Amino acid sequence: MPDNEITLVLSGHVCRSQSTDMRPFWSGYIELQRKLPADCKIKHIATHSWNPELADLVNFVYAPAAVLHERQPVMYAEFMHKIVPPDRFEKGLDRLNSTWKNVSIQSVLGNARSRAKAVQLLNALSGATGQVLITRWDLGQTGSSQVNRLVFDSALPHDYIYMSHFSEVDEGYADMWITAPWRDALLFAEFDRFVLDSLSGANPYLEQFCEKGWPLARIKTQYENAITHPIGQRVHSKLLKILRAIQVRTKANSLPNRLVRRAVRPLQRFMERPMLSAEVSCTPDLMNKRRVFPPYMALNIHALLKFFILGKNLREKTRFLSHDDFIIDEHLGCFINPQPLVLLVLEGESAERLSVLERSPLPIAKVVFLGPYQQGKPEEADVSARPYAPRDRILDALEEIKECLGETSPVLVLPSVECYMACTDWFYLGALIKYIAWRNPDYISLNGKGSGKVYADFPDLCMARGGGVFNLKAVAGTAKGIHSILTHADVALVDVCAWADKMALDFLAVSNGRMLFPEGGLA
Repeated sequence: MPDNEITLVLSGHVCRSQSTDMRPFWSGYIELQRKLPADCKIKHIATHSWNPELADLVNFVYAPAAVLHERQPVMYAEFMHKIVPPDRFEKGLDRLNSTWKNVSIQSVLGNARSRAKAVQLLNALSGATGQVLITRWDLGQTGSSQVNRLVFDSALPHDYIYMSHFSEVDEGYADMWITAPWRDALLFAEFDRFVLDSLSGANPYLEQFCEKGWPLARIKTQYENAITHPIGQRVHSKLLKILRAIQVRTKANSLPNRLVRRAVRPLQRFMERPMLSAEVSCTPDLMNKRRVFPPYMALNIHALLKFFILGKNLREKTRFLSHDDFIIDEHLGCFINPQPLVLLVLEGESAERLSVLERSPLPIAKVVFLGPYQQGKPEEADVSARPYAPRDRILDALEEIKECLGETSPVLVLPSVECYMACTDWFYLGALIKYIAWRNPDYISLNGKGSGKVYADFPDLCMARGGGVFNLKAVAGTAKGIHSILTHADVALVDVCAWADKMALDFLAVSNGRMLFPEGGLA
């Protein structure tokens, strides 16, 4: 089996209950593709979710080989009679004013059960070898950047379990993603049972966490507590960025620059020091100061994961990875089940341009050049190729696409092949094309001028009007949708854009600030 093959296991809520916001799902899909290395080969995908109503979406986006969607049951009967005293996890907790206000036994157990059920699906797959990446639908969307950023490198030894290193690693292990050999990943098939036993006192979890002392956990200093607090993390990160920027701007060898660098360097070194932890640092006085936590903090999936790893004797083969220790080129990720697109190019066809499109990171179902054919030089253009008006050229091309590929085929309209190949975020564009194929929006402006009401169905989209949002130089949509908008437009396709602005018509648009294509290429 190739060393770069991996099986993906996804679990949890595709969309949170009492919410219609689908952005975390799509953002997780984009993030996962960005962080997997380009040479990664996805062997299988196994998925479980608590959203049966979204099963078709998951199957369309990920095309999993093994899948289970079900409604999350109320699990009270499993633990109500086992929690003694019944208010064990409420003592000392001001729930309404705490960061723990949304944490419950039901939510923790539901998280663990979904993961366990997803891992159980591995038994139905062939080729029980290689690495397994266990993660969530909303990868990269919750928690601190230390926790939510996937670090995956095919060159790392495949015999270890890998997780994020973060400032609270002594308290517990980050569960946003776990990479493990297949045989070790299968142990998570009973993770939910382990969590239930831990919270009900059937194993030493509560005793060690709250009373006798948590293993491999040192007591922090006041400074460490301050900079690991969410606010402290943001301040620390911002200050470190400022110090690094100063170092970059004072690279010149003049005396003032050298003095500034010398003044800044000690503070920067102090800020960049890694956090001490009993998990990854030498702490000789650890046994003299055992750390304990209040009972409500035991409802902690990170701590439960740590106890699970320790209980399965997996700690010696567990390694923690930091995102900053790796060079991760997010432009060279790995596409998951990409959607073929139709590319309409406003310039003319040439052999050179067709050759360039062979390097397209996204699959192209069909490309249509709307300008005259060129042998190589502009003066050699075949002016008889499409001599009629711009509107009619586009409408004819869209009619052809509708007949050959279907009315809902995702279409991308751009001025040139060079503009297309200069895309700044292929994984966002690929997900957007997938979204168009799923939801079938008529028109999405891609010129980066969108500013309006946030659209909760896909990240970085908004409902915008005016300001040149409606244009025909950077457009995505369905063949049918774009065709319907242009059917009654002026033949030169000039007035229709001005009319849309003056009438303040609403259009879906990529939010202002996200330039998918170089601005010069859209002129």
